[in-house]
Amino acid sequence: RIIDIPRYTELNNAHTTCTMLGIRQRDAGILQINGDAVFDPAIVVAARESVRDCPPDEARVFVVQGALGEEEMKVHVDQKRVVSLLKSTDPATAVGEAFGISYFGPGFVERLMPALATVIAHNPQSYFEDGINECLSRGAVARALVLPERTAMEVDFAADLVAARTLGAQWKRPSA
Repeated sequence: RIIDIPRYTELNNAHTTCTMLGIRQRDAGILQINGDAVFDPAIVVAARESVRDCPPDEARVFVVQGALGEEEMKVHVDQKRVVSLLKSTDPATAVGEAFGISYFGPGFVERLMPALATVIAHNPQSYFEDGINECLSRGAVARALVLPERTAMEVDFAADLVAARTLGAQWKRPSA
């Protein structure tokens, strides 16, 4: 389903996520894949398994290892449990980048909706990861699914698109 956000040029992805959560099927989890996430098709298998094994009150954040700069949403974990998702995290303490795939179990969704409302009210330019951080601060659990370097990336800039095309050419294509 396509979600129309008329003010998309003015707002960050917390608004899109909040809208998506509001129209989902009741008692269903959400597999969110950002439009700027580029990944090896084999990750779909990992996503399926992660969703199947995720307790309903938890979330899964897909994280790719590799070099981290200022723009990346860095993930700090403690034994695979996500502690925070922040651009400001010291890259040396981060396990990798949250590149744009997350799964929210139905119970986590119920916690994420008010958390997103809180962060948006505080800062209309919030990212959906700010809502996840708010959930974590309220005791919710998210676990990281850490993927090897060069299996995924987020396209933020024109140079990223060039790199994504090069990387994508190396991945095996699923047979039809």
